[in-house]
Amino acid sequence: DLGELTLQSFHFSFRGNPGTGKTTVARLIGEIFHRYGLLRVGDVVEVDRAKLIGPTPGETETRTRKALKSALDGVLFIDEAYSLLGSRDSSDPGIRALEVILKGMEDYRDALIVIFAGYPAEMDALFDHVTGLRSRIPYHLDFPDYSPRELVDIAIFMAASEKLELSDEASAAFVVKMEECSRLPGFSNAREVRNLIDQAKARLSARLQSRRKVTRWDMKVITSVDLQDEGSRELAALEVAKREMYRSPSDPYARCEYARVCSEFGLWTDVVFILEPVRDSIPAKYLYLYGRALYIIGERERSWEVFADLETAGSFFRGLSALWSGDLQEASKLLQIAVAEDMSDPYIQLSLAASCFFGGDFSRSAESFSKGLDLCGSRLPSLQLRDLPYEELTWKESARDLAKALQYAFGSPDRSRLYFTRALIDTGEKSALNSASELVFECIERTPDDPSAHRMMSLIQESEGRPREAAASLEISLELEPRSTEDWRRLARLFEKSGQNERAEEILIDILDEDPTGGAGLSLAVAAESRGDSAGANELYRKAWDAGLGGEERSVCALKLGVYSAASGRLDEGARFLREAGDLANQPEAAFWMARALIEEGKWQDAE
Repeated sequence: DLGELTLQSFHFSFRGNPGTGKTTVARLIGEIFHRYGLLRVGDVVEVDRAKLIGPTPGETETRTRKALKSALDGVLFIDEAYSLLGSRDSSDPGIRALEVILKGMEDYRDALIVIFAGYPAEMDALFDHVTGLRSRIPYHLDFPDYSPRELVDIAIFMAASEKLELSDEASAAFVVKMEECSRLPGFSNAREVRNLIDQAKARLSARLQSRRKVTRWDMKVITSVDLQDEGSRELAALEVAKREMYRSPSDPYARCEYARVCSEFGLWTDVVFILEPVRDSIPAKYLYLYGRALYIIGERERSWEVFADLETAGSFFRGLSALWSGDLQEASKLLQIAVAEDMSDPYIQLSLAASCFFGGDFSRSAESFSKGLDLCGSRLPSLQLRDLPYEELTWKESARDLAKALQYAFGSPDRSRLYFTRALIDTGEKSALNSASELVFECIERTPDDPSAHRMMSLIQESEGRPREAAASLEISLELEPRSTEDWRRLARLFEKSGQNERAEEILIDILDEDPTGGAGLSLAVAAESRGDSAGANELYRKAWDAGLGGEERSVCALKLGVYSAASGRLDEGARFLREAGDLANQPEAAFWMARALIEEGKWQDAE
């Protein structure tokens, strides 16, 4: 219970290389401690040696005290804290800064969190050298380097935040680049990713400026070419293939070879432009390449026409095209053919799972999803799976979770299962709940101590009208992970549904001061009102209102507070709440008090 703790328990040492999330976690700590009332503000003040050390004697102490005071009621984050050791001589001004910080940690122990951050070995040296520092910092957290695979996920996330995508070929090239960079001294993890994305954006822009025609796909997709350094072997190979084609521009073979090289770099628009003039005279495998390129850049109708001419290939991309056109039956049929042609391809299995989900065949969708998940292994997520018409899904609330399930299938299978389960639950369809139950049972068998799986089981049981069983599953989840106020509120609601009102009220009282939504206070106010405790209800409604209720709950609370205030003679205050409540047509008591307030304001016609 964070409410029973004091801040003197919470100073941290973060040990890790650059770009591993130390600053991000520091900000999260500030937010969390502010939410629970341990910090009044929760802001993070970042400093390093350069900001603390002054040019003259005495200036260092002044700067350091100023930094401490600016961080009061929040977090002081000291980056590269080991650099304060300097020469390790007692006369080094960094040592004096550390002494001031140690004193500040003691003087402001109830209003300040200090986080020392830096490289692991250097941080160990800092704690060994400075007497009393280790005893004042009880929490030492290690931030390991990200794996190349994790860095690709970060790159995809960073690109998406700027409305960009990484092509599949770019993702593969990114892994290779991260494997090379991670072996170099000074590798900066996520910062390295940010730098590479920025460089790729600049190269993408420069590359498109020289093109006569630019498609929408070109403008939003970073390709493997955009990740290559100037003069690389890969770019040299691309240039050689281009020159060969320029020597014989009407030769289908030269064009096919250049298109093949372009496809390896993810230059799919180039593939279309190169093969289009000779499409009637190229072998089937290059016609397949042409159709694939058309699909990838968004020319799905033309892609369908190309694959229709191929007797033994193209079922996968034709199936995806049918999904985009809304012909769900044809999409599933073609994707099943594609699965039969290659049962080891996870992208096809997961696409079939998506198609069946779109068509409401949840049992087959879950079956294909599980098969695809087992095939993913160490493969990378595909742009084709991220680029499906999720916004056209009949069950809108399931769209986001379905997309995430297919994304996390590569690298985070357990997380993917839970997202897929949530997507099934959110449809509200009985057949979907049956499939969801099977998936959750599988998750619980694999990882019985995963609170998310038990939480999902609780949602399924609640959807099936079994509140007692749902409460039991949610209690297990809360035993494993007791921090979610939202889950405690839901448990209270389940107890109410199953007639266990006393247990529900006990939970709501326990979380009243920790609930940032005000929902617990609102539920307790309704219970107090039903017992005839008007004074207690009024107090709880006000507490809920002050917590910042939103949506329908806010309107309900405003309605109640408006009536209580007006009935107590505070007509102006009551009118303000009732205006916030909105429509009073079906609330005669509230309408009466609103009319009284309007009469006091002299607005007789409105009152009538």
